[in-house]
Amino acid sequence: MPDKPSIGAGSVLKLGDGAATEAFTAVAKIMGIDPITQTTPLVESTTLDSLAKEYIGGLADGDEFGVRAQLLMDEVSHGETAGMDKAFLSKQPVSFQLKFNGQSKGLSFKALCTQRGFGGVTPDGIMEHTWRMKISGAVTVATIT
Repeated sequence: MPDKPSIGAGSVLKLGDGAATEAFTAVAKIMGIDPITQTTPLVESTTLDSLAKEYIGGLADGDEFGVRAQLLMDEVSHGETAGMDKAFLSKQPVSFQLKFNGQSKGLSFKALCTQRGFGGVTPDGIMEHTWRMKISGAVTVATIT
């Protein structure tokens, strides 16, 4: 069955456990994920024979993206023991999978958690737990279960 356009509800961000045979766990109550993007820098390849500047693409660099979730201080997938906050405290890239709702494939990648946030707090708003991520290495389109 071919992919069909769909809304983001039902998409799942999964965090790897770092084991040799990695197991992935869904991060609970995600409210939003910024686009996962990569940039290919220009590498000048002009020679003395060139009539104008020439370029080739350099190594792809994964960009930064944000993740927003409901603030759930006791949720394991958010916490410092096995969750997103552990990824922040480890100071090492960790494995992620992003399964898009209604799509047969998703993304597999490693990212370093460079920032975490708690709040804002308002009388009538959902309190948020946020993380800022920097992709490390390749982003692969893959079948995600």
